[in-house]
Amino acid sequence: VYNMDETGLFWRKPPFGVSPAQDLLTTKRENSRVCFMLCTNSTGSDRLPLWVIGHTHTPEALRRVNLKAMDIHWRYHRQAWLTQSIMQEWLLFFYNHVGDRRVLLLLDSHPDHQAAVEATPPPPNVHVQLFPTHTGTPIEQQPINSGISQTIKHYYRRQWLAYIVACKGSPQNPVYTMSLYHTISWINQSWRHDLANAIIYKAFRKSTLMDPQIEFIREVSTKPSRETILMVERSQALKTSFIPLTRISRTY
Repeated sequence: VYNMDETGLFWRKPPFGVSPAQDLLTTKRENSRVCFMLCTNSTGSDRLPLWVIGHTHTPEALRRVNLKAMDIHWRYHRQAWLTQSIMQEWLLFFYNHVGDRRVLLLLDSHPDHQAAVEATPPPPNVHVQLFPTHTGTPIEQQPINSGISQTIKHYYRRQWLAYIVACKGSPQNPVYTMSLYHTISWINQSWRHDLANAIIYKAFRKSTLMDPQIEFIREVSTKPSRETILMVERSQALKTSFIPLTRISRTY
């Protein structure tokens, strides 16, 4: 079972709220924004590479950066947000990533998500499920929004704060010296290494999409193998495919 969702980040805004500098240029820099596309399975064992959406084709800070080596996919839009065309690219990437495995992909019912799925239908082994347009209760929230994206931003603010402390002796404002390269590096570090699998597992359980598997795993082994985890996920994918229509607005 996989979940994908995008989240915005005002990457220059200091972690403590308002910047000491009040000039207009600094304020505009603080409002610099990018969008991250996050996707993981229910155990955190398969976290897809980050897709980052910015305002320009090639930002100056990234011109000499090998994003491929960082396993980062950069896309751009004038509003730095997800579009149907970008979503279609990502879906093709996802289909290729999972290969022949039977998987369930959970998405919210954003119009661009729906249009992209219709334009790029999944193969027979991939089932795409859309959440209701309005999720009124916490149990209907997406796993990504149930602690995963918030935790990543928490680790990002810690990195940002450490950078500000390191620049304390410099006459330059850290808002000016901090670049998009720092942002992508910090977020990637948080996504790949800082975010614990337990947080991802808890987020999926919180949304009531996954039945507790703790007892099953304990019966098999105290340290389950990757094959065991995949077996649990595949069985749950088949069960979750038959979610009651009262909770799901649309099925593909």
